[in-house]
Amino acid sequence: MINVTLDGKPHKFSISDRLDIIVKYLYVLDNLEQLPNFVSLNVRELYYKHIHIRNGSKEPGDESRKNNINDFFQIFDELIISIKQGYKAQHPIPISSKNNLPLNGAHRLATALGLGLSPDIIYSDENIGGSWGDDWFKCSGFSTNELNTIVKAFTFAQKYNDMYLLILWQPSAEYWDDIEKDLSIYFNIVYGDVERLNRESFNEFVKDVYSFDCGPKVGPNIERKLTYLNKHPGKFKFIVMESKSPLAKDSIKRIKQEVREKYQRICPMEQFITLHISESKGEFKHLEDILLNEENMKIINTRTQLSEDFIEKLCLYQQKLDELNIIKSKCCIVGSSTLNSLNLRKADDIDFTLLQNERAEKFDNGVTALGEIDVVAYNYPRTFSFSESKITDTQLIQNPKNHFFLRGLKFAHPKVVLQRKQYQRRDKDIRDIKLLGEYLRAHPGL
Repeated sequence: MINVTLDGKPHKFSISDRLDIIVKYLYVLDNLEQLPNFVSLNVRELYYKHIHIRNGSKEPGDESRKNNINDFFQIFDELIISIKQGYKAQHPIPISSKNNLPLNGAHRLATALGLGLSPDIIYSDENIGGSWGDDWFKCSGFSTNELNTIVKAFTFAQKYNDMYLLILWQPSAEYWDDIEKDLSIYFNIVYGDVERLNRESFNEFVKDVYSFDCGPKVGPNIERKLTYLNKHPGKFKFIVMESKSPLAKDSIKRIKQEVREKYQRICPMEQFITLHISESKGEFKHLEDILLNEENMKIINTRTQLSEDFIEKLCLYQQKLDELNIIKSKCCIVGSSTLNSLNLRKADDIDFTLLQNERAEKFDNGVTALGEIDVVAYNYPRTFSFSESKITDTQLIQNPKNHFFLRGLKFAHPKVVLQRKQYQRRDKDIRDIKLLGEYLRAHPGL
């Protein structure tokens, strides 16, 4: 929900079925040089694309002002400057009382959202507002990365408040539409998609999902859940949802219980194989990092069962971060551990890097040994490109195209590790270069 003003009073308004406003919001943030770290695409191109596919870069009824994309750029830039300087439109933004969608004023809404303002709205029963939801973007051929970026920007704009991520497991597939309908009482649907994983990769994915509560080593309850899920294909549906009103954690548990009870004929309640819903802002972000990261989902589909020895190393790494009071999202595991995570070879220890401000508080720029855990020297990544700037530790950690997640922990993308080892070229690096090269050739989509 975004903040608006209705009749002079604060009001909440949902734009879950108007994702075009989020594309425009990204344009505003780009204009203000405030793009979030997860955005790796060209925002102006994304804006151009969504405008042109919708109306051919000509504003219906306003061709004299907006007759090509440059007109859209110029007028939008002028609007951002005007509102930033205190301009307030004479008329409130009209919202349809018939379907609660804007009749016009999307650029004003996006600009206000980007500037943290609450624009005035007014309800009108004259027309029906147009929808630009996730179905429109899918049917218009937007890529997975573009969709992920738009949806992540939606949740970012809400500061992750009242956001939930639903996973519907394959045993309930026949009733997925019915379950969505049941949940629509409580939630607005923002985005959904279906994923299919091979058996071992699916098992790894499930363990990643529940690592938010369990840590790197999942308990017997998750292993038991997997014995039931493994009787079905490794298919699931995930849905990003926005609650229609604030929900307490107990309310989420009650909603899950209601759904499980209703469909227990096909999914016995004691097996917990109907659905999963995030119960906190932290868990939502955990699941978003897994599911709305295209590179991560590609890599998951190449993963196989991990050894107990490697899981114990990850537990030790998590324990060490906790002891040092370092937040795991500000770190990234590098080196041979990436190869171990892909079962290419066993790693002797865990090496990691971290954001520069975190490093400055606790370590110097050199290597720091912490028992079986090592902090590598500042700026792990290397590049051979003359046209692209070097990736820094910060970009490795903050840009989702440079890392993937395993048990809620960040690992350097195999391409990042490959380039580092090609640059370093020690004897063990030469062996790892061969292994990583074979892996990447076997999975050319990465």
